[in-house]
Amino acid sequence: MRRCRLKIVHQSACYHVVCRITQGQSWLRERDKIAFSSLLQRVAPYCGVEVLTYCVMSDHFHLLVRIPHKAVADAAIDGVELSRRIGLLYKSDEAARVRSLWDERSLPAIKHLWEAELKMHLARMHDLSVFMQFLKQRFTTGHNRTRGTKGTIWTERFKSVLVEERSGERNPLQIVGAYIDLNPVRAGVVAEAKDYPHSGLGSACMGDPISQKGLATLSGTNGWGAARVWFEQFVAGKSSANSTGRASKSAAPDSGADLGTTLSKRQVSLVKAFVVGSAKFVMEIMIGMAEIRASARPQAYASGGFGVDLWVGGRFRKN
Repeated sequence: MRRCRLKIVHQSACYHVVCRITQGQSWLRERDKIAFSSLLQRVAPYCGVEVLTYCVMSDHFHLLVRIPHKAVADAAIDGVELSRRIGLLYKSDEAARVRSLWDERSLPAIKHLWEAELKMHLARMHDLSVFMQFLKQRFTTGHNRTRGTKGTIWTERFKSVLVEERSGERNPLQIVGAYIDLNPVRAGVVAEAKDYPHSGLGSACMGDPISQKGLATLSGTNGWGAARVWFEQFVAGKSSANSTGRASKSAAPDSGADLGTTLSKRQVSLVKAFVVGSAKFVMEIMIGMAEIRASARPQAYASGGFGVDLWVGGRFRKN
């Protein structure tokens, strides 16, 4: 049974995305993980998607992304911005061609060509489903070309969880981000998350500026140095960091057990829900899902164990 895709279209929204290799295989080798991470850093900015953190494992990957309000983001795209994004993903002459169309759009014959070009690219931008389809297809094409294989390597659909974005210590977005970066630790691949190079934290520790920016945004700190301190304290459950990177004096709400241990016990709550956030946020989302509620039984339940107001909504089943 296909589960309903929960997406917010009237404002920007954050999602935890999981996609697995078909038939539970572990096909992603070291070079594949490097290729995927590189592709992600080109496809995401082209599509107007902000990657807060990620993790590529041998048989699946996790993303924590922010999708902008599509109508607003689409309206902000002009020829200069479009050619810049195209330059990230395609050859430089393609970006130059699009910029030329923009510069000459006042000509009747060129105006039609520019509008068609813009429409085509906007159809690939600022949408979670389109972004994931584009990312998976481009990786599959490159993977098959390199290996001499055919067909898709991914399961049919990706899993997405809407995550509340709010300020404050130990908010849902930060907890989900920590869950993602701790994947290789839970799997026993590395002892510490920072030592896994195919993740937001690992690549940031290796000097990648894009990952550093994403984690600085996720942590709410000023720069990568403060973000790294914040993450280490956050996962250890010692203390939290404020926007200046200084540790707060108050202990973490669930002191006595590090966050990594807690997350390992609450994986299902964060992965198999439709929505993660405060009780208020979860219920507002579920009440607003009028079309889904007409043919499904929504149920919200407390995940517990995080020491904060964190709930998940899930278990939507057809009547």
